[in-house]
Amino acid sequence: MVETERRLPEYFPLAPKACAVPAASFFDCFSAKGKQADDVADADAGKNALLDCAQTLAAYEKCMNRWQRRQKEQPTLYRVPEEYRVANKKVPS
Repeated sequence: MVETERRLPEYFPLAPKACAVPAASFFDCFSAKGKQADDVADADAGKNALLDCAQTLAAYEKCMNRWQRRQKEQPTLYRVPEEYRVANKKVPS
């Protein structure tokens, strides 16, 4: 079995209320397992923490993916109501 490299999702460290429990569980695990020893510089500490916390990361990703699907798409442009427009109106000086 080929082991693929784990990465943090693009929405990390977002933790909406709906995903508070899985997010806290993953964040706690990742923080605890990703710490380096005081006198030892370990370049792979983060990668090892992701492997050790794979189950909590999977729960976090599942919850966040579900949460993102439920979010309404935000409009890129907003239409200002007519009464607030000033382009065609003369502003008194």
